[in-house]
Amino acid sequence: MAELNQYLRITFNGTGALLPSGASAAIEQRDALTPNAGRGKVTAWRTHRGRRLPAYCLDQALQPVRRDDWVRAIFLDGVGLVVDEIQMLGRTEASVQPFTPLGPAPTPVGHLYNGAWVEGQRATLVLDPRALVAYLQGLGE
Repeated sequence: MAELNQYLRITFNGTGALLPSGASAAIEQRDALTPNAGRGKVTAWRTHRGRRLPAYCLDQALQPVRRDDWVRAIFLDGVGLVVDEIQMLGRTEASVQPFTPLGPAPTPVGHLYNGAWVEGQRATLVLDPRALVAYLQGLGE
């Protein structure tokens, strides 16, 4: 079982973030997914236990975008995020400090970010898995 102080470092469309490794995640390669042929917000679909689960590609402002140069998606609780890179960080590699962003929360379960890992002049934000799932589910098809 993963320790709570372990993180997955993910990169999507040039944006880096951390995801707590305690979140139940499934990583799927592109060839295991069905590309969305339509014009909607969904990039691809994962079929799991007879259900179609959407995967979204987000830009740096966390808005849905279409792109063809992706290779994998990470799925959390029935919804996926297209990512460019995924790396498990060791227990001692990231020292995360909790924080609450300013302004209203964009999801019913809270803010998308709930912590940060600061390395010198660079900060990497930590995604709250529940809020990320709620946000992605709210995007629609």
